[in-house]
Amino acid sequence: MRIRKEIKSLLVIGFCLGILPIFNTGYVNAEEEIEPVFYISVLAPSSCTLREQWATLMVEQLPKIGIGIEIFDHTGWAQISPRTFSYPGPYPIPTYAEGGFDILFIGWSGDFDWSLADIFSSTSIVPNGDNFYQYESWEYDLAYNNYLTSLTNEDRLFWGDKMQQILYQDQPTCTIKYPVGLYAHDPDLTGWDGTLWHDDYQSMENWTILGQSAFQYATPANFEDFHVLLYDSVYDARWLSQIYGSLLERSSSSLHSRSYVPHIASSYSSADGLTYNIHLDPNAVWADGHVLNASDIEYTYELLVHPGYLPVTHYCLPFITNESVNIISEFELDITFTQANAFQENNLAIDIIPKHIWEPILPENHSSQAQTWAENDTLDSQKIIGSGPYYLADFDTSFGVIHLERNDFYDDWTGITPYFADIFFDFYSNKEGALSALAGDDLDMIDSQFMPYLSEVPASASYTLVDEGGNHEMAL
Repeated sequence: MRIRKEIKSLLVIGFCLGILPIFNTGYVNAEEEIEPVFYISVLAPSSCTLREQWATLMVEQLPKIGIGIEIFDHTGWAQISPRTFSYPGPYPIPTYAEGGFDILFIGWSGDFDWSLADIFSSTSIVPNGDNFYQYESWEYDLAYNNYLTSLTNEDRLFWGDKMQQILYQDQPTCTIKYPVGLYAHDPDLTGWDGTLWHDDYQSMENWTILGQSAFQYATPANFEDFHVLLYDSVYDARWLSQIYGSLLERSSSSLHSRSYVPHIASSYSSADGLTYNIHLDPNAVWADGHVLNASDIEYTYELLVHPGYLPVTHYCLPFITNESVNIISEFELDITFTQANAFQENNLAIDIIPKHIWEPILPENHSSQAQTWAENDTLDSQKIIGSGPYYLADFDTSFGVIHLERNDFYDDWTGITPYFADIFFDFYSNKEGALSALAGDDLDMIDSQFMPYLSEVPASASYTLVDEGGNHEMAL
């Protein structure tokens, strides 16, 4: 740990002296290499073009501050993992020359409630978790445990600040970039929250472009997953989130600051952070008009823990069992979690699926059945439905287009009529095609993962920069 701290200190000093011109004191010529003080080897995943570019830049710059590069190994995760996350031992993980690593370029992404436990806690040091840094601090562990079990935002912020202070002091890494996403879109678009859209797949009932009845969104990947609990791709999550809803949802209202508010639930409360009493909105219905009641909640939660079922909401699995839900009446229930959690509301924000549609299907067949229904021109609009503002009207497999239509039952119980009657998610295979379509008014927004430059945004369009959360770093 001491050696890695010394390397970190040298890197920070070096950045100030040579790499960042604004701090150049004149003692180091940033254009010339100096005699290396020591040598290191650099690992960088080849799967991320942007991160590989940063790694290449740093490999070019480090010799200018006296850090020689012995090997620049930009390779796949199959080669990186045995040196880091899956190092077979003995421990601690050694240097690159001995089968471990010196510096690894890596990126971490997070959302509103990002948990750092598996990254920096002592109990997660490899091979027990993802802490390949081998970072260990009893002060951090104490602060994190208090943070994780805090039941009020005030306490959580206090312990979060403590964690931040500790990691700023001795975290074995150097951050080189905080990623920002660029969403190019129609300048008249209102009602969207970039942060919620990026991290939480905001539902689109309040999105508006005056004078338009349809909205076109470009995505850089084709559609592969059609079940809201079983998707792998963020691009599928975006359109599926328009179809389904949860007990609680994050609000874009400035009054709530993106915190959770009741949605299918009309109210919820807990005295101990373990058992939550929930009253459902008695007017809530599915997009086919069926009443949404406590049995749908029970079915969804029991499905999550069914053997062999691997839901995208796997983070909730340590907190629930097949007996977590206790139905009190048609529109009232208790949900009891197995342990306290500062982010317990996440476990109440799981998308609920209609029991009357899915119960006849074996859980192990849900994913394949969802795709079969989605590709059927008749059954898609009958089966791929939820309680959200839209339902699946059609999936064009030839052109890669998801067509959603407005759920006419939605305003009956929410009081909100979705502005757009139709929403299309269109697959574009390249950035140039998407930008051209945006310029020609054939699209209203393109996803940030097309990675356009500011200079490429059409003059007729606008754009929004969104903090993506997480960072790109050099792990030591």
